[in-house]
Amino acid sequence: MDRRWENIPAEQIEHLAEGLKPGAYLSDWMSADTDVNKADAVLGKDLHFSFSNDNKCSCRFGSVNNLSYSEDGTAPVDCFYRILPAPGHPELVFIQFYLDGQVPATCVQLVLDLDTGYCVRVKARIGSVPAYPREATHDIDFGMAEEIFAAGKLVCAGQPPHFTDDLTGRAIMWQMPEHTGKPPIKHIYISPEYYAIRMTRPDGTCFMSADPADYVKIKDGVYLISAIEERRSGIQLTFLINTDTLEDIVGHFGISAGNEKTSEEPRIVCTVMTGRKGRWVPMETFE
Repeated sequence: MDRRWENIPAEQIEHLAEGLKPGAYLSDWMSADTDVNKADAVLGKDLHFSFSNDNKCSCRFGSVNNLSYSEDGTAPVDCFYRILPAPGHPELVFIQFYLDGQVPATCVQLVLDLDTGYCVRVKARIGSVPAYPREATHDIDFGMAEEIFAAGKLVCAGQPPHFTDDLTGRAIMWQMPEHTGKPPIKHIYISPEYYAIRMTRPDGTCFMSADPADYVKIKDGVYLISAIEERRSGIQLTFLINTDTLEDIVGHFGISAGNEKTSEEPRIVCTVMTGRKGRWVPMETFE
């Protein structure tokens, strides 16, 4: 049984990317206008990031919705972005933006610690897998914002973000925000490189799948999970989770069609969702 959604040629993905309107792709799919904007934390700043793979990038935050992004000295790209505080941790922000005009279509997600300068970057692409272009790929880089790190705020910062198996063998039942119209969904952290989901649809049928995932510990009580829906739509999902309060931020990037907003037409989505509330449950049960 092939659970993957219908394939889409790379040329069609490029066409979909050309039709994206700045701002629209970050506002109308599983997101809400009530999300808190944290732009005041970075507004007017020009931040330069250095990563462990010797890659560098910069973000100049010109307004509450627009930034200029450059990587390894390339020409800056103006981007519409979202920035949200991590649940229960105002010193952490989640930043997501789409690189307009990039081929293959590319989304950048940053988790930035405003106190220490530590940063994790998830860079996701669609259209780069020849056999299945709709499937996302991603790179995860660890680094720091040089201006914040150099400002002397690195006091008792603890261990920098790193890959972890802390969540292996655990599970969270997530209640979805009302505006999504989605039933509760169980996330099962089955191994350091995979996660599984289980959900019961309104018609009583059950769905379960396992997909590749990377787990990063940001700091005590805060984890980043970056997954690719390999067995479904091929979309990139990034979860920034407070495991104490069981709240999170979810970043989506990929092609969705047929089950969202009653739309049957494929389209690229690059959105951020908040408002989920979870509870720990046994990984072995149907609950």
